[in-house]
Amino acid sequence: MKTCNVLSYKYFYLCILNTYKQMNDIIVKPKNKAQKEALKEVLKKMEIEFEDVQKEIYNPEFVHDVMIAKEEVEAGKYAVIDVDNL
Repeated sequence: MKTCNVLSYKYFYLCILNTYKQMNDIIVKPKNKAQKEALKEVLKKMEIEFEDVQKEIYNPEFVHDVMIAKEEVEAGKYAVIDVDNL
């Protein structure tokens, strides 16, 4: 670990910042599955730590409800409503 002489309170923070520099993250957005897989292979070969994060577009509870409704329609469990009688 590096050491430094602290001349004043102000320079103390500079010393800490210079001593504990962290690497920045890089966000990569592949355009398709083939690019994603190729990037993952390259990162593995280079022994670079990475995280495969997948964002949920829809609320999982909403998706579940839609899937149940779809199954009900396929099973014939629905009612037809005439818009003229509303």
